[in-house]
Amino acid sequence: WYFFNPETKESMWTRPGTERKPPKKAKPRREGDTTFREASSGLPSPWEAVWSKSRMRYYYYDPSKNQAVWTKPKAASIKSSGGQAMDFESADKLVGEWNYDNGSYHISWVKGSLVYHESKPDIFAVYGIFVKRQDWWEAELLDQVDGQCPVPPQDGAMVRGMLRCQRRGDTAISNFQVWGADDWEEDVVAALVPPPKK
Repeated sequence: WYFFNPETKESMWTRPGTERKPPKKAKPRREGDTTFREASSGLPSPWEAVWSKSRMRYYYYDPSKNQAVWTKPKAASIKSSGGQAMDFESADKLVGEWNYDNGSYHISWVKGSLVYHESKPDIFAVYGIFVKRQDWWEAELLDQVDGQCPVPPQDGAMVRGMLRCQRRGDTAISNFQVWGADDWEEDVVAALVPPPKK
């Protein structure tokens, strides 16, 4: 169902009068966090950068549509968080199932975001939304929610650490950084699983 106002010719998904209130503005609390200037740079109008206290990062809010997203909205030309043009060719080369010595992971497009997800029964189930940073695709790893990878992430999701990944020839190189650690763990080399033949 949706709601339609015949006088203004406007339609909306939420019942009029029950819309979320605009979020309060706050500032980063940790050294090294993205600054407001970086978060708001290049945002198309009317989007605003808003600090999430629980996630300790910015999300983006469009007051005209009462919409909030974790992925930075793009202007006419799609940009990554570093302000560079999105490298779709590099991103598409990571899409698929990747096997490594102790398991496998998947990378796929979900709602316009490049998403990493990996599960080991009774051990962990994590996912992350990649952003391009220099030569690496990086993602904050979060716990999956009932086996799902919500995009954008749910507020308050448990952060496990950071993952970075890049394609090198026929392999993908990735490594993990435990939340709060300074160093990255050793490289993990994975091979792309060929898609099933039709």
